[in-house]
Amino acid sequence: MFGFWTYLFSDIHEKTIWVPYLHRAFPAGTDRNQLNATLASLRDFRNRVAHHEHILTGSENERRRIVSVVKLLSPDALAHLRTHSEVSAILAARP
Repeated sequence: MFGFWTYLFSDIHEKTIWVPYLHRAFPAGTDRNQLNATLASLRDFRNRVAHHEHILTGSENERRRIVSVVKLLSPDALAHLRTHSEVSAILAARP
């Protein structure tokens, strides 16, 4: 569940998981607090989608958050996302 992954980056796990291990999975200098806030925002957005709420307002900001997290995780995944995603075009074309 996405909540589990978000929870890994919370303050409570900084000394036990982030510092000794998890920070190595991200580029040097990645801010755990910023990553935690970004993931929490994406989790909230995912929940809005799951509950069939209106999501067009603010969707470009959410798309940018997704891209920023993917960029941290994998250059290959980012290239794939940029090549195949149609979200920007769809958002730009909406009335």
